[in-house]
Amino acid sequence: DPEMRLSCVFSLACVASILVSLCSSNTPPTYILNLDEQPELRWRQVGKDYGSQMVKFRSQVIQLFKIPPAILELMETQSTAIEAYLPPEYAAEIVGLANVIGMSVTDMIFVNILYDITAACTSIVAQTSDNKIIHARNLDYSLAAELRNLTIIIDAKRNNKTVYSGVTYAGMVGLATGQKPNAFTISLNQRNKGFRIENLYQILVDRESHFVTFEIRSMLESAVGSFRSTVLQFMTTPLMAPCYIILGGVQPGEGAVITRAREAELSIRFIDTENDVWYVLETNYDWWDPPPSSDNRRDPAVKHMNQIGQSKISLDTLYDVLSTPPVCNQGTTYTALMSAASPGALRAVIRDKGTPCKTGQ
Repeated sequence: DPEMRLSCVFSLACVASILVSLCSSNTPPTYILNLDEQPELRWRQVGKDYGSQMVKFRSQVIQLFKIPPAILELMETQSTAIEAYLPPEYAAEIVGLANVIGMSVTDMIFVNILYDITAACTSIVAQTSDNKIIHARNLDYSLAAELRNLTIIIDAKRNNKTVYSGVTYAGMVGLATGQKPNAFTISLNQRNKGFRIENLYQILVDRESHFVTFEIRSMLESAVGSFRSTVLQFMTTPLMAPCYIILGGVQPGEGAVITRAREAELSIRFIDTENDVWYVLETNYDWWDPPPSSDNRRDPAVKHMNQIGQSKISLDTLYDVLSTPPVCNQGTTYTALMSAASPGALRAVIRDKGTPCKTGQ
């Protein structure tokens, strides 16, 4: 019946349209970061598209974390010497972005500092049964609803060739989630050591240490950046705040979690399939201590990984692990999936935009 066939075609088209709509609503927009441009100009489109939301976010953060006026005054003083403790190109990018938005340089520095010290996360690197290295992460924040609306993907290019890609928030010049094609993947997890205000003060007065997110970006931009060189860099470089650096490479065994104090590494765990360690997993607590009962994402994630097993692990099943409560929770802003050996596999999903966490396992 021609009318019946036409009706079926129309119905299928409607279903396809709905699926496309759902996919587009939870996939962050992608921006080209042209490294051949003057640094002050690189983020201008992001600033135009997200400026008003970034201004609102800054005010909400100050209220939520109760930032003392003395710290804000210190930041104001330090902003006049921004290039003294930031890489010059990144300092210029912050100044350019602030000018586009109409936000002070102090406020832009403030937003970037907070990304270094306030994130909760879950990161997993696994080796599949055919020796591929895959990497996935959830990024959780207190102001989740606001940050979901600021989530973007950047594709950094030089000479029209991708140098690295990353998932980030508009206004963040450094990176907490990144991928260098055919070299390594990396994610940053906050380490719950020290008070936020203490860490913030340390950042403002210590010019010998490095912003973690800027150091990650520097390694992604490096022409000689590799899994090995990045592991060595993050074992020894003084950092502004305690953290975990989670890395995936392209060769078997290239998966690692580095536990960092400000001064140096405290511990490093590698994938070691000869000893049946086919994945490494980190939340926000030292592996040698039990996680607190109020925030135990580690044990459910480990249980789910072991249920899946190495023979069935893939980016899709990693996504399943990161979709299960409490690993995925009301604070989860996005889930990122990546593999340095397959750069085109990079994708991110904004949570609670058509893709909420599962209701149960």
